[in-house]
Amino acid sequence: MQHPTPPLSGKSVLVCHPWMGSGGSEATTMWTIQALQNQGAKVIFFTTTQMDWARYNRVYGTSVNPAMLISLTASRLPGIRNSAHLVHLQNAWYQRQCRRIARRRFDLLVSAYNQIDFGRPGIQLIGDYTGYEALRRELDPDADRNPRHRDHWLRRLYLAIGDQLRGDSARPPQSRGDLILANSSWTRGILEQFLGMNNCPVVFPPVLYQSPKGTEKERLPRQLNEFVCLGRICPEKRIESMIRILSRVREAGFPVTFAIAGACDDPKYGQEIDALVAENRDWIRLTGFLDATARDQLLATAYFGLHARPTEAFGIAVAELAGSGCIPFVPDVGGPAEIVDLPELQFRDEDDAVTKIIRVLSEPDHHEELRAGLCDSMARFRPEEFMRAFIAEAECFLKSSRDRSTFRQGSNPRPAGPVPAGVRG
Repeated sequence: MQHPTPPLSGKSVLVCHPWMGSGGSEATTMWTIQALQNQGAKVIFFTTTQMDWARYNRVYGTSVNPAMLISLTASRLPGIRNSAHLVHLQNAWYQRQCRRIARRRFDLLVSAYNQIDFGRPGIQLIGDYTGYEALRRELDPDADRNPRHRDHWLRRLYLAIGDQLRGDSARPPQSRGDLILANSSWTRGILEQFLGMNNCPVVFPPVLYQSPKGTEKERLPRQLNEFVCLGRICPEKRIESMIRILSRVREAGFPVTFAIAGACDDPKYGQEIDALVAENRDWIRLTGFLDATARDQLLATAYFGLHARPTEAFGIAVAELAGSGCIPFVPDVGGPAEIVDLPELQFRDEDDAVTKIIRVLSEPDHHEELRAGLCDSMARFRPEEFMRAFIAEAECFLKSSRDRSTFRQGSNPRPAGPVPAGVRG
């Protein structure tokens, strides 16, 4: 029996990401490319990063075939080699290049990390709200932590120059006809409330983890007092806050330990964390960045997780912790609270975190119930669920685009049905 050809088979798809590091948007990018390749699409990937595909496949558990895609490297601004330097200007220059390359005859355009004005409708995978200065200042409690991010005339001038360089100010995001895919219900609410982007579909990011259920890991002894945090070591992750919280838990008589797993993105902040770890080396350790295998080994024996960044759009690390059998404590505002939907594991500030952690530590008979329930609920974030949802949205968007194009050409198409949520003609 012949199987129908997937709608995306043979379609040329431009996928864009400004710079590939080691975070959640990179996971989304790799699994997006994987999903498109599985459908037989011809992928063209455009980024400023020199891609080591074997490394990214190893880190994110994908099997992207570099021989079956075209990888194009965008130019950087003159004199800039570090993706953390003059980010707004770099991103503006990159988006300008995306709009130029999108003039080619691609069947589908995809931004794997936040909005890009391609000059024509595309799919936008929203990873966070950092691209909107007013929104960042409204939501991020650490917005003024770095002096250069504070609201003064020099920063306003810097942002204005970047906006001019990007060159899309005449096209408001709400009027471009893009399909906006939010990464959580919380993000969707933010997009609607602050930016007027209504009814955006939610496509959860892909989360790869080794579930302990039905495997040898289920029988591995967990270290009752070990906490783990996953993610980049940078100010917005509030590593120092987690250390303060667990220090107070130890002072209350619970001999917890803490493993900090992640790469350092900010050298100055990294030095601060190194100093704190050195002062508490009897119970804190730094593991550095871990690939999928090493991370699974760490999470197979850890008991608890801790996440301290409030108002985060999703929080892949939180889902990795819960899916691996750890019990994570998270802030009560943002995507992580949507992942860990249990008030006893959500905290509003450091004092509340200490209280909640001590309460759970004091009730060991309740731990297995918490762990099992969380682990089961993480299945909705599996990479295969992401790929299924993304491809479904992409196929609807592609059909909607064809129907609009046919209508503009003056033919009489059959009714196309309702436009998918998030798409504007």
